[in-house]
Amino acid sequence: MANERGAKSTLKQIKTVIDSWIKLLSSKKIICNRKMKLQNASKSPDIPATEYEWFDLNENVPFEDALELTKCKLVAEMVEDRLRQAKGLLQCREVLIPCNLTMRIAKNVLKMSENEPCGLRGCVIYINLEEKNVCTRLGKVACDSETVSTFEITLNLRQDLSRWLNIRRLLPEKLLKKLGQDKEIVISEAYTLCKKKLYRSNSS
Repeated sequence: MANERGAKSTLKQIKTVIDSWIKLLSSKKIICNRKMKLQNASKSPDIPATEYEWFDLNENVPFEDALELTKCKLVAEMVEDRLRQAKGLLQCREVLIPCNLTMRIAKNVLKMSENEPCGLRGCVIYINLEEKNVCTRLGKVACDSETVSTFEITLNLRQDLSRWLNIRRLLPEKLLKKLGQDKEIVISEAYTLCKKKLYRSNSS
């Protein structure tokens, strides 16, 4: 009898120890899960590099923001197309444009058109390129050809000579002569915008 009681007591102790271990492990698992959730919640989402990506990924963008982005995209595309078409005028094989340059320009243009009577639709952009102390008119962009222009913006771009000079140093002189008009023009990230109104306001 004594042996049976001793065995039962031992089994009871073992069961108690097992139960306590199970509770301890369960509590640790819960704490661990909570920590993981807090860590995941505290992590900020990866912000896309460009506004295009942000617009594509964020489904809850207000309509005004989406409309503004659409306008910027259209202006950026028109400016970029005009620069691509200037290859013949510049006698070069390709015009290289820095990433997001035209989008930055478009955002500035949109900001400058906020208080205009026709907004962006009344804007005409004249594009110039400063190259070796010579300013060349590359063309113009009418944001809306069916709207009378109420103001114009002159966009002055610059050639990035530092990159072209670095390329020249790597090429033999004979090859440079053979290239001739096949050179590439690299546009600098620096630019200026000058606004001119084409009407008189009542206050003036």
